[in-house]
Amino acid sequence: MANISTFGTAGVNGHGTLINGSITFDQRVEVGSSSSPSLSQPRSDPISTIPFSRDRHFVGRRHLHRQLKEACARSPRVALVGFGGVGKSQIAIRYGQDVHEGSPNKSYANKAPPKTWVFWVHASTQAKFETAYRGIAEKLRLPGLDNSGTNVLKLVKSWLEDSNNGRWMMILDSADHMNVFFPESGKANDRKTANEPPLASFLPDLPHGTIIITTRNRAVPGRLANYAGHSDVEYVDIPVMDEKEAERLFSNLLHTKVKQKCNNEDIRKLIGHLKCLPLAISQAAAYINRPTNTLSVKQYTERFQMNEISRERLLRNAEVSRSTVFATWQVTFQEIEAKNPSAAELLSFMSFFNPQDIPFSALMRLRAPTVIVQDEDGEVGTRSATYSMILSLIIQSGRWFVSLISGGMREVEESAVDYDLYEDINVLSNYSLIKSLDSSESFEMHPLVQFSIERWLRHQKGYGRMYARFLEVMAEQFPTGEADTWPECQKLVPHIERILKDGPLTTDGNGKNRSILLVNASRYLWRKGDYKAAVKVARDAYTLKAKCYGELSSPTLTTMVILADIQQEMEQYSEAVRLYRLALEGTTKHFGGSHPRTLAAVHGLAETLKRKATSKKSSLGGAEDM
Repeated sequence: MANISTFGTAGVNGHGTLINGSITFDQRVEVGSSSSPSLSQPRSDPISTIPFSRDRHFVGRRHLHRQLKEACARSPRVALVGFGGVGKSQIAIRYGQDVHEGSPNKSYANKAPPKTWVFWVHASTQAKFETAYRGIAEKLRLPGLDNSGTNVLKLVKSWLEDSNNGRWMMILDSADHMNVFFPESGKANDRKTANEPPLASFLPDLPHGTIIITTRNRAVPGRLANYAGHSDVEYVDIPVMDEKEAERLFSNLLHTKVKQKCNNEDIRKLIGHLKCLPLAISQAAAYINRPTNTLSVKQYTERFQMNEISRERLLRNAEVSRSTVFATWQVTFQEIEAKNPSAAELLSFMSFFNPQDIPFSALMRLRAPTVIVQDEDGEVGTRSATYSMILSLIIQSGRWFVSLISGGMREVEESAVDYDLYEDINVLSNYSLIKSLDSSESFEMHPLVQFSIERWLRHQKGYGRMYARFLEVMAEQFPTGEADTWPECQKLVPHIERILKDGPLTTDGNGKNRSILLVNASRYLWRKGDYKAAVKVARDAYTLKAKCYGELSSPTLTTMVILADIQQEMEQYSEAVRLYRLALEGTTKHFGGSHPRTLAAVHGLAETLKRKATSKKSSLGGAEDM
């Protein structure tokens, strides 16, 4: 089922309707019924089989219409590519209607341009493809159609290949699945026998015809073109709408009475939360327009941002559409999981990042072999490692204890780039679920796609495992906060904001990795002068360390000193003194009086007492301590 950028309620010639951003067909209509026209005389006047009238709610996206027009002028095969719900089908429908009524590719002086045949082929399954071809044959009244032995697919292709019939355009809608056109060997499919040629063989490739393909999977048009013997495919990427387009679409869709009760600011706020996704906008408008609905636009927005469960319910609500945002994307997620499990794992991992600027370096760590390391504090953590790093760790004496836990000691190139990772990134890019930025050094995702993946993971019981891996990678990736690491820290902070807000959670079993990350983040925030945020994060880290390792353990003592240092800078001298004294007691016991960590606690305590004594708030007790 194809998802389009707008929706309407107009019935169209008994074939289909536009409902809530989706194309839906009435399965009761039989293309070969007695109401079909006579097949005795082939048609000569160009017709269109697009089963929809012009949508009065359509919002023109002129730059995309222009790109599509230019692409069709350059190539006989054009692919509109984008994830579900961005409006690929609606753009193709409007363009096809324009082409049929008068070719947009040529200029004719003083006379009307010739009409073009326009054919609509729903290609989500083999059965729908074959049904569409039969419908075309009946509309064309092709001779021989009523013979029982006629191969309808060949009949239609032969007609399309005959240049005497004039120019034509075919819209191959929802061509998302490779196995529709190229059945996988040994697997069941809709074709009657395994010996029948693939459906790809019935797509003509001629200069007097154009095929526009709408797809979520960029790989499908390429393989279809290669099968035809060339690689001449023009791709037009369909993004979400811009804010003005999205606001205009939502305003067009709202009933007049509803529109009178809201203002432009209400609409802008909701569009901001829906991230300009046409299908989500259509779904929201349909919900608000319901006669039984009591929510205003403002109240819908408030409920949408209330919490994740409320947001999911609104995006999943099937009462307003059979093709909801969640249902649309779930098909894609399941297909990737079935055919490319490692790509599905990568997609799941990426759902935990901020949707903007996801670093490639973090994705590499997901696939690298991992080691358990224990430092001189007794703190245990995991690290991604190349073969050479594993060897160097093993040969070090006394400082590190190393145990391989996954991946084995396989040789990895010095660049630590996993070829399989590139393949998985390519799969996700082909489905338009991620977009490469900055020469593939980082990636971005649509926030609602990311949210849908995360909620899908929760329902599939895979959330906990992948979140643990995300924490593990972030704990390893985030630098220690020294000045020379600030650029890297700055890039990673947006990706750990939710972790920083969560505080000292220990119930999920990720306390140790979370505490490592919080310590490093607190150092960075402290050293760049954000003391308020730094002390909150450091306090959470200290709480976690104490729960995971014990109040006077070495890892906890280290964090205690960091927290005391920050509170000293904030002039919270009494609390800083208390922590330094606890740290001094613990480090003396663990390391001895002359150990650098003990001396650091002594220095911190002395400096704090000195500042306290010389401040306006100094007390006699502080001076005596000095």
